[in-house]
Amino acid sequence: MPHSWLTHLLTGYSLQLIATLPRARFVEFNVSQSALTRGITRTALALSADGTVAIPDTPGIGVEVDLDFVKAHRVN
Repeated sequence: MPHSWLTHLLTGYSLQLIATLPRARFVEFNVSQSALTRGITRTALALSADGTVAIPDTPGIGVEVDLDFVKAHRVN
């Protein structure tokens, strides 16, 4: 199980990786997200009531980085 739960960007990468594995059963998902952890992408990922997360089927890793958000929170 990939350890990359902090942001939707990392979760998107994890979901794409485990989708390629024949016996993937788990993904680490951050349920205590803040505006910073979920704001980095324009794509919302959600934990379903049954404890699953849908694997995005859009191009790339399935999540779109919000460049304006990143620029607004950048630390030089």
